[in-house]
Amino acid sequence: MGEEKLLKLMKTASKNHIDKNKARELISKAEDTIPSEILKESSLFELQIMMDMIENIEKHLDSLENRIFAIWDKVKDKHYIQTIPGISEFRAAMIWAEIGDIENFKHPDQIVAFAGLDPKVRKSANKEVIGGPNKRGSSTLRWALGWAVQESKNVNPVIAPYFEKKIAEGKHYNTARCAASKKLIRIIWSVEKNKKPFQIPSNLKS
Repeated sequence: MGEEKLLKLMKTASKNHIDKNKARELISKAEDTIPSEILKESSLFELQIMMDMIENIEKHLDSLENRIFAIWDKVKDKHYIQTIPGISEFRAAMIWAEIGDIENFKHPDQIVAFAGLDPKVRKSANKEVIGGPNKRGSSTLRWALGWAVQESKNVNPVIAPYFEKKIAEGKHYNTARCAASKKLIRIIWSVEKNKKPFQIPSNLKS
């Protein structure tokens, strides 16, 4: 495998966290640590197999993404998730696919639990201790909501001030994001249940 291809694959595998200089540094350290004949004959062979696997996985992910969009295009006119600022078409499709029929959820807290964002509760000395999210639900929904919050905190007129408020209260970033995800779930539940596009609450209008 040529150096340029190796550098490109390392950059792709690291989601652009490794630039060319860092990649060359890692390769150089590997060459200094491992005998060159082993590095060339064994390690590089294994690395190439791993990189090829990553490339194949990415191809499958692209194909899956296209299939998700194709299905979403057929049903999105009946839904309103994508009208919420900060939720892209792809995130809307993923959230819809995970939640399914909104009528299955009588209250947004049920979606919170389904996403595994409800708190852990354990008993200690006859007391209930409430911890972080239990993460027992849909990891895909939790992931989609987390990224939706990441985008919404910059553009959504409800989520942005709510997230900033939590940070100002001294909450950890992940705690604030979890709280914002729950807030976003309530918005999603509302627009889907009422079958109406997102609207800025009157108390937030200038």
